[in-house]
Amino acid sequence: MESYITFDDIMEGFRKMAANNEVVDPQRALNGAIKLNSLLMGEVERLIVLEHDVAVMKRDCLARGDTASAAKMNVEASEEYKQMRMQGARVKNAQELILIVKKNATLTSELMRSALA
Repeated sequence: MESYITFDDIMEGFRKMAANNEVVDPQRALNGAIKLNSLLMGEVERLIVLEHDVAVMKRDCLARGDTASAAKMNVEASEEYKQMRMQGARVKNAQELILIVKKNATLTSELMRSALA
């Protein structure tokens, strides 16, 4: 049986390294970021679905005669809205992590080049 690495596995690995105050090998971090980037589209697609579901909820509230304020309040109190916000945070966190890893790899490369010069 094959085992697959998931978005959550990678994010949890980075979280554990940070929690344990581990120095992250730049190559290992870059490999993780490459995998994370390839899996990120699935997370973005999930966010899009959640955003659509929330928009449909808002439309339905307005269609049954709720005021815009009441529709907003009801939607924002829903589990779907909470999940959408959490998914948005997951996507943003992963995007930021990828940018940090890229910057770290560039910095490490520049330091190694200047040490050889």
